[in-house]
Amino acid sequence: MQAFIDKIRATAVADVQEAVIEAVHKEEKKELIDKIWAEYDKDNSGQLSKAEMKNFVKAYLDELGEGQRLPEKQFNSMFASIDENNDGQINKAEMKEFIDNIRATEVADIQEAVADAIHQQEVKDLIDEIWSTYDKDNSGQLSKVEMKAFVLAYLTHIGEENRLPEKQFNTMFTSVDNDNDGQISKPEMKAFIEKIRATAVADVQEAVAEIIHQEEVKELIDEIWTNFDKD
Repeated sequence: MQAFIDKIRATAVADVQEAVIEAVHKEEKKELIDKIWAEYDKDNSGQLSKAEMKNFVKAYLDELGEGQRLPEKQFNSMFASIDENNDGQINKAEMKEFIDNIRATEVADIQEAVADAIHQQEVKDLIDEIWSTYDKDNSGQLSKVEMKAFVLAYLTHIGEENRLPEKQFNTMFTSVDNDNDGQISKPEMKAFIEKIRATAVADVQEAVAEIIHQEEVKELIDEIWTNFDKD
């Protein structure tokens, strides 16, 4: 029972923290928008004209050191995407949504960066483990014999121990040994693992796309039968 109470308490605390963070964000966003309007709404219309919006964006890019990267076509596309009611002005509600979209993109970028950092550490740990197990002469590289021992152990682990013809292994070894020195270095192993990972992701994406396609085909056939199977 205590564990259950602790779990509820922890959830409640997390909810409160999230609510506080959201409230702070809303207040910061309001202050930011008010500041933008005070600085760039030169005619005090309560909205930003296209020229006023451009001044704001240009100043923001200048602050980031990207002041030269604002082609007219790109700015026009951006303005049109923010100006939801197509009145040629940006109101505060439209600016708020624009800032929220930027924030969501930034959060996604941060999450992706964290995930990538975790992945990089996992790859490093994996390579260190491979080296500690198979680099028998402690040369800092895997010889062809050591690499084969690793590959055989891996194939045995996934139940594919009989699927390693010598010719296939030699081809694989050559493809991993980028500098053709007859040894596999840690950077070469890292590139090999990344390649496998990319292939695995592509396979998953293809499988998901195939499942979606099969479901769409099934729905289409069901619809045809419903409409035309009159008897």
